[in-house]
Amino acid sequence: MIVEFEIEHILKGKEPSILARHLRPAQRFSMVGKCFLKGIEIEPALTQPRAMDENGKLRSDLYMFFPLNKKDVGVFEEGMIVQLITKLLSGIWHVENKSYNQIRLWRTDDSTFRVIEDGNYLPLLTNPSYTLINKKYQAIFVGLEEKVIIRPVRLYDFILKIENLEYVELTFLNKIDLVSIYETDSEGFKAWTYNGYLFVSEDLKNKLQNTGYNEFEFNLGFSRFG
Repeated sequence: MIVEFEIEHILKGKEPSILARHLRPAQRFSMVGKCFLKGIEIEPALTQPRAMDENGKLRSDLYMFFPLNKKDVGVFEEGMIVQLITKLLSGIWHVENKSYNQIRLWRTDDSTFRVIEDGNYLPLLTNPSYTLINKKYQAIFVGLEEKVIIRPVRLYDFILKIENLEYVELTFLNKIDLVSIYETDSEGFKAWTYNGYLFVSEDLKNKLQNTGYNEFEFNLGFSRFG
């Protein structure tokens, strides 16, 4: 979730804090999980100080934020427009095959791969240099909010002496890593890659699960990465 604020006052001292006005008071939000203000991590505490407006009414648009690193308060200035980003790791999922021992491929040109190690033709074939998925899932990735290039590919298997045309390559313009995952907005139908590994939003995860094929398992963020 992303919420915009205007900084009104900065309190320095032993417990530095930032007073900021919610620019869209009707927009509801919560502070659960990792919370960032202008990219600076803050305490996940929803605090509203008691303050009156010019008409003597209690303000409902004023919030107080506390940087985890107290020195980071120097990054902020009065009048600055900043974004509050709250991120639950549960919103971004790593997609894996339920089965193992996938074939290994070598790219020979933009749309052609050669099998270099025997294995299974799993629905998802990944490597730091490519992300391939079976064509039956292609429609799910068309028109994603995060841009993706979908290209049909050919897999030449000289061991089995076949040409496989059942895969497409997914090239995502947006990447993700162990740091940016906490700042990435995962609302809606979105997907990313990390060294070829496929990550999807909660909505896209549900869509993959509802296909009925039951070929994938989903793990929270980088929870399965060593």
